[in-house]
Amino acid sequence: TIEFVSWNVSFDTHMVAQRMECVLRHLETVVFKCRDGEAPKPCVVLLQEVHSENGLGVILKDEWVREHFFVTPAETSKWPELATYGNVTMVEKSIPVVDAHILEFGLSVMQRTGVIVDIKLSAPQPHDYDVVLRIVNTHLESLRKGDEVRPHQLTLLSKFLKGPGVRGGIISGDMNPIGPKDAGLPASLGLRDAWRKGDKNERGFTWGTQPRTEFPPARFDKILY
Repeated sequence: TIEFVSWNVSFDTHMVAQRMECVLRHLETVVFKCRDGEAPKPCVVLLQEVHSENGLGVILKDEWVREHFFVTPAETSKWPELATYGNVTMVEKSIPVVDAHILEFGLSVMQRTGVIVDIKLSAPQPHDYDVVLRIVNTHLESLRKGDEVRPHQLTLLSKFLKGPGVRGGIISGDMNPIGPKDAGLPASLGLRDAWRKGDKNERGFTWGTQPRTEFPPARFDKILY
């Protein structure tokens, strides 16, 4: 069993470095319930909007992270040129990582990407072979001006779950589903939503409450498979 956590940590808020430190401590002590710096159970953390200086630097210097996680990318040069924030994936070290790379969206004006990590898992018994699971961490184009771009971005990512040697995988992150085509897009691509209670259930809302924004509270962040 592997636990997945997806979190847009908001690069443009006050006290970015301090907030990033709080994010890591919340993951360590509340989400994964680790005590005294102990290792979490097998897990993958998918972060979006990590600040290039005050976010990624905090992650890479953190003792708990350094001890227990593989982190990619480990340097901002892997992000698109001019990007001031990006996606970061943390894989708990007991999970075998096969490969990792970054897909830069050609149509993006916001330097958006998909961080792709392949991990190796044992097939369920009684089978005796390994399979590759692909994990895609993404942040689709924001705002209404991204309405026509997001479908192309998610369509492209969905094709990577069907690559040679890949058994399947997930696409997770901030989907910005505010346009007319966004709600039905995952299903049209053959993707399922890990959240089963629909977009109107307030327990699933991940955006628009802290603080209120021009968009009403909604479930922006999703795990699709």
